[in-house]
Amino acid sequence: MQTGAMEAAMTSSTSFISFKLEEIAKHLTTARKWSYWFMLEPLMISKEVFAKLPKAHQDIILAVGAEQEKFAQDAARNDDKLVAEVYAKAGAKVYDIDGPTLSKWQAIAKATAWKDYADRNETTKALITAAQKLL
Repeated sequence: MQTGAMEAAMTSSTSFISFKLEEIAKHLTTARKWSYWFMLEPLMISKEVFAKLPKAHQDIILAVGAEQEKFAQDAARNDDKLVAEVYAKAGAKVYDIDGPTLSKWQAIAKATAWKDYADRNETTKALITAAQKLL
């Protein structure tokens, strides 16, 4: 952005804060009201290993995963608000994406990136189908 080689960037609110792009960015579109970007940070264990654990240990792992999910969602929402404050304080114009604009972006994504991902193989097709049910 400093050299003019890049005019825009898309990443999580947390990354926008940590990269300190507010020092050079003139505009920011936030996800405070309509989220369009999610970072997957899973707690993973193989099914084989999980199945061998005692039920009490399985329950603990599932409980910790649920706790982490809530913590991560709350932290991401807080960062969505914080990034707007950081950028506004630095003098950038801050915009909130609205529902109709988000719908336009989703329509483009469904026809391009989502379709490309689904067409790669049966696993990716199943994953994108499952993800679309969450919308």
